[in-house]
Amino acid sequence: MKEEICKKVVEVRRKSDRVMTVVLAFEEEVVRVICGYHPQSRRGTIEKEQSFDEMANEWDSQKVDELVLGMSDFNGHVGKWIQGFDGVHEGNGIGERNLEGRMLLEFCDKKELCVVKTWFRKTEKRKVTFSAGGNEIEIDFMLVGRKNRKYLRDVKTIPGELQHRLVVADLDKRKVKKHVRKGMAERRKVWKLKEEETRARFEEREFGSW
Repeated sequence: MKEEICKKVVEVRRKSDRVMTVVLAFEEEVVRVICGYHPQSRRGTIEKEQSFDEMANEWDSQKVDELVLGMSDFNGHVGKWIQGFDGVHEGNGIGERNLEGRMLLEFCDKKELCVVKTWFRKTEKRKVTFSAGGNEIEIDFMLVGRKNRKYLRDVKTIPGELQHRLVVADLDKRKVKKHVRKGMAERRKVWKLKEEETRARFEEREFGSW
C-alpha cells in the first residue's frame, strides 16, 4: 500500500484467518474494504458457508454513508451468463459456473450486492485472475452494494507472468449529502433592516411577545 494511502487507514480488524476489514478515511468519504480468502473447492461445505458468514458479519457492521467494497479470492467460478442472478451478475464473466460460484452469487443476492467485474466487457486476458498448468480461470472478484455500483467506472485484471493476477478498479468520488442541522436559525439579511418597513416587521416578529 502506498504511503499516502497508509495515512488514511483508521481501523484494521481481523475477523479470522480468512476475513479482515480495513477502514480508510478520506476528506469527504469513508471507505470500508472487506478482504477475504475463501476455502478451495476440495474443502467441506460447512467451512465454505462459515467463510461467507464471517464476511456477512463484516458487511453488517458498516456505518451510514460508508462506501463498502468486498475484495476476495472466492475460489469460485460465477460463469459467463446471468442465469437467474439479475442485478448480481451482468453477463460478462468467463467459463462455467460451479458450486462455489453459485454460493457467492447467492450471498450477493441476499446482501443486495453485485459482482462488479461482470458489468464490464473485457477480453479474456483482462478477466483471468489465476493461471497455472494451462488452466486460466477467474476466481478473484470485487463486490459492492447495488446502489453504489455506478461509482465504479472500470474493473479489470492486469495481465502478467505470475499465477495470481492483480485486479484493479477505477472509482469515482461519490457526492456525499451535506446534512443541515435541524433547528438551525434562519440566516438574516441584515442589509434589509435598513428599510423601515422591514425593520418594523422584524422587531414585531422577534420581540413582540416580550
